[in-house]
Amino acid sequence: MKNLKFDELTAQQLENISGGLYPITERILNAIGALAAEMNNKMYEDPYWWTAFSH
Repeated sequence: MKNLKFDELTAQQLENISGGLYPITERILNAIGALAAEMNNKMYEDPYWWTAFSH
């Protein structure tokens, strides 16, 4: 019974950890996406900037 109790506790902790990490991960991915979109726009507006950046 002790092992079962430990497994339940661990599962609950993992759930709490993943629940806490997901919004942070989502924010990081959104930030990367926004940066990529901004760089993409910049590339079309100013090709010279893009070639200078990619060297």
